[in-house]
Amino acid sequence: MPHADRTVLLLQGPPSRFWGELGDRFAAEGATVLKVNLCLGDRLYWGRRSAIAFRGSRSEWSGFLNNLIVARRVTDILYYGDRMPYHALAAEVAARHGVRTHAVEFGYLRPGWITLERGGMGAWSHFPDDPAKILSLSKTLPPVDDERRHGHAFGVEAFNEVVFNLLNSFDYLLHRSYDPSRFYAPLVEYLSSFLRTMR
Repeated sequence: MPHADRTVLLLQGPPSRFWGELGDRFAAEGATVLKVNLCLGDRLYWGRRSAIAFRGSRSEWSGFLNNLIVARRVTDILYYGDRMPYHALAAEVAARHGVRTHAVEFGYLRPGWITLERGGMGAWSHFPDDPAKILSLSKTLPPVDDERRHGHAFGVEAFNEVVFNLLNSFDYLLHRSYDPSRFYAPLVEYLSSFLRTMR
């Protein structure tokens, strides 16, 4: 088994089946897979797979994660959206332990593509920012494979985002301290968007 020495910790993923399928694939390759659910939306999209529920406040997150990394010998952490507050804190804790972090985004480089980058994206990216360097590297790579292997419908993505955020808006019992750090409450945001489109 090629990844029997790896313990992969999955934090928040995109609201879809993708994160669970990715976890299953890591497990099939021999890695130990851990998942921390921060909110009810995480629980829904992770499904029936085993997970650790974090129900503390964000101020307790770093200590919780520190203990988990040590106790479970975590080697890699993956998350969707590297600047989300829980994920930014996770990157700091991981760095103190020498744990590799990997950020996932949809459509970051190209629509329909999933981008996985070690360490982070944007200002934390390892992607070259010199056009000459990018052009030079591109000459050493095979042609881009444009075959579409997975369907991606905007309506499904939008539905999943709405379900994820509304579930978390009404989750006062299980994850009362969860702080999504949204500027607007989802109900306000969705209602205002709906009213704007109806004009």
